[in-house]
Formats: sequence, structure tokens, C-alpha cells
Amino acid sequence: MKPLSAAASLLPTCLVALALVASMPAQAAVPPPARTALPSKDPLAQVDLALQAGEADKALTLLQSLPQPGSAQATNLECRVRYMLEQWDAAIAACEQAVRLEQQNSGYHLWLGRALGEKADRANFMTAYSLAKRVRVEFEESVKLNPRNPDALADLGDFYFEAPGVVGGGVDKAEAIASQLDKIDSARAHELRGRIAEGRKDLETAEREYKQAIAAGPHPAIQWVALAGFYRRHERFAETGPVCCRKPIGTWSSRPKCLRIIWPAPEKPRRRLPSWPIAAWRI
Repeated sequence: MKPLSAAASLLPTCLVALALVASMPAQAAVPPPARTALPSKDPLAQVDLALQAGEADKALTLLQSLPQPGSAQATNLECRVRYMLEQWDAAIAACEQAVRLEQQNSGYHLWLGRALGEKADRANFMTAYSLAKRVRVEFEESVKLNPRNPDALADLGDFYFEAPGVVGGGVDKAEAIASQLDKIDSARAHELRGRIAEGRKDLETAEREYKQAIAAGPHPAIQWVALAGFYRRHERFAETGPVCCRKPIGTWSSRPKCLRIIWPAPEKPRRRLPSWPIAAWRI
């Protein structure tokens, strides 16, 4: 009989050890400690994080401490901060500088158009007329530079719907934008069609489109607000409140903004939604 090799002689021991391990009671696996995300060391990224968190004052302080504050990205961030603070002239100046520094950036043209639009919404008739034409130019340039930019398309569609033909608006143009959005962001396409139908007093179609926008949106908080606004405008208050307190809005940082739109403070005049709605929520 041939002697067992060293490896073969270990087999019984290994089998016994395996059997003992198999017979031991199972223990819950201890997950590795969670890693805490380290804050970015990029100063501009820190400004953007503060802006996304709604900390406009902090973002402005960070911007003012930048070693090189004059870059296109920095001036665009300043534009967005000033926009959040409702400092329209300062926002426009910063946005114009960003566009001058980087003329082929779709987003920079979009933010310039938004800042101009907010100023136009508060200006007298003649000033608003002049600004509205600039808004259209900037929104159209933004879409031209990036035809698949859903924010630019949505804002341009809203402009076409709201603005009179004398400054380049038109419902037919808004409907064409909705068709473009179908291929890129169907939730916003339905929302735009809801606004168009509401403008035509076709409330049944409008409500259906707003609800389809909610169904199509991966994160439909904005679409819930749009539906709540629709109910408020048509004095369907029994449906307004429950919509505004839906879970997608309840877990969203802008839920108080929804409530302010639906029930403005008594001491403040009740305003309609901005001419280019939701822009303030796309910070």
C-alpha cells in the first residue's frame, strides 16, 4: 500500500474542520462601517453645494473669498446666488459676464434669460417689453446650443406660451416645444400641454395632462406643485391642500414654497405664478 502524500493526509482533518464550521450557528454578517463622504476641496463645488442647500448667504461668502473669482463658472454661480436672493440687476450683470466669458455654454444663456425674465416680470410695460425680447433671444440661444437641454426647452416653451406675439410668443410655438420635450422629458412635455390646455379653458384636458406629468416624472415634486397650483387657480381648495401635502412634496426641501404658492400670506398681495414658472426651483 502506497503511503499517503502530505496533502492527502490532511484531507480528513480538513473535512472535520469543515463539518465543525458548518455545524456552528450562523451569525449575522457585520456590515463594514459606512464611509462618510468627504466634503469637496474644490471651492466652486462648495459654493454649488451651499446653493443647492438653499444657503445663499453662505454661497455668496464663499464666492467672495475665491482666489480667482472672475471665471465663467464662478460668475454663473454668482448669477444663481443673486437670483436666489432676488437681486435681479446683480444677477443679470453676473450672468452677462459668464456668457461673455463662455458664449457657447447653453446653461449660461439659460440663466441669463431667467434673470432677465424675473426683472421683466416686475418692470413697467415699456421696460418689460424690451426685456422680454432679450429673454426670448437667450432662451432660444440656449436651446440652439444644446437642443437636448430639458431645462432650456421647458423655459422656452413657457415663454412662448406666456408671451404675446409682439415679443415672439405663440401657442403654436409652445406646442412645437412640447413635441420636442416628448423625446427628452415627457413629464415637462405633459406639464406644458397642461398649461396650454388651461389657457384654452379646456380644464379637463389640463388636469389630465398635469396628472400625466406626475406619472411620467421620476421625481415629480414640481409636477405635484403644478397640479396644486391648477386646483388653487380654479378654487378647488378641497383638492389643493391634500395635493400640496403629498409625500413627494413632504420629503422635498421646497414643500414650504408649495404652501406659499397655494396660500400666500394675508399681508402680501396674491400673485399669479411667475411668467416663466418653476425657474426659481431649478437652482
